[in-house]
Amino acid sequence: MTPPTPTLVTRRLVLSSPVMGDAPAFARWLGDFEVARMTAVIPHPYTLADAEAYIRGDPSRRVHNWTIRLDGEPIGVIGLVEKPPKLVFGYWLARPFWGRGLATEAGRAVLDHAFAALPFPEISACVFKDNPASLKVLEKLGFSDNFDCTGGSLARGEGQWPTWNVSLRRPTPPTP
Repeated sequence: MTPPTPTLVTRRLVLSSPVMGDAPAFARWLGDFEVARMTAVIPHPYTLADAEAYIRGDPSRRVHNWTIRLDGEPIGVIGLVEKPPKLVFGYWLARPFWGRGLATEAGRAVLDHAFAALPFPEISACVFKDNPASLKVLEKLGFSDNFDCTGGSLARGEGQWPTWNVSLRRPTPPTP
């Protein structure tokens, strides 16, 4: 069982556990193919039933997810999946909020929490090569060790798509 997800607060955002009231916003934002196609596991079209199933979750998976809220409104999701020996980081943000530094702000809060509260030495992320803006967010957050790979995308359909895989190691404490 995954421990409860704590609420994280940044300068502009509140990150909190997804609740059923978020489902209509998730269905609306993920109904935008330009958002869904940049993810691995989100189908398109994305329905209210899909959003409700996501919020109910899968108790067999060790997942830490937060709804990204701006002025109380759900505008995206950010999270970590436990895949020992590492965590896998991912997020999506509704298109009207792209380019405002919100993904970086939310990401910093989640990564700080992960390294403070979870025992994993490394966090990885995978980003589609046709999504350089997301790679830039990951680089701002300190991800590196970029290598080429391929990944699937439910929204894009069958096949493997060119991606970059990046990682972030637990910061080492300063030596006394």
